[in-house]
Amino acid sequence: MKISVFSFLTVLILLFSVFVFIVLFNKNRNYVTSDNKTEPANSDKNQYIIERILQHMQYEGNKFHDINVKEINCDWFLNSNEDMREERTVSLSEILQGEKVVLYYTRSACNSCISEQFALLNKLKKKIRQDHIIILADYVEDNVRLYLKSNNIDIRIYEFGDKKTGLVQVSDVPALLFLTSGDSVVTSFVLDMDTKYYADYFYQFVEKKFIKEKE
Repeated sequence: MKISVFSFLTVLILLFSVFVFIVLFNKNRNYVTSDNKTEPANSDKNQYIIERILQHMQYEGNKFHDINVKEINCDWFLNSNEDMREERTVSLSEILQGEKVVLYYTRSACNSCISEQFALLNKLKKKIRQDHIIILADYVEDNVRLYLKSNNIDIRIYEFGDKKTGLVQVSDVPALLFLTSGDSVVTSFVLDMDTKYYADYFYQFVEKKFIKEKE
């Protein structure tokens, strides 16, 4: 029995569709999507990231030196009034009193890693008191001031310059730090292009801790 041209083309189209589906399925099976971010779900990749985080836990147990830091005014470069351009100096021990969540970074840090944390810290601020959160950097560039100002991110930010903070930095990798005793790091989470996707676990830990203490 002869097969019509139409039937033959129909079979070809069906086989091609099945082939495309299999290819796309295999291509995407190793990825998961969360919060509009596509991340590798491969177990080897996850193990690599976990090992990387564990290797970077040198921040924990470190103590800050009591150095003077400069409180940054995000209106500084927007105001022509010289009096408004003054930025006061304060001791680090003063601003670290009580429990604190600290975003700690240097100018060589990954820009996208830092800017994403600004927004997440601002979100956390709505769940815990604002005075529990600070940003600490060796140098605060004008584009950072502008970013914080234009996005209405009202978090205290301090600059320590070239002073030694006492922390053992890990290849200039920025970190989220949780302090409970005023100067000693209890929990840390390093941030780079790979690990930043897992920072939510740190924020969940901090949020639950504050909620538990209120109960």
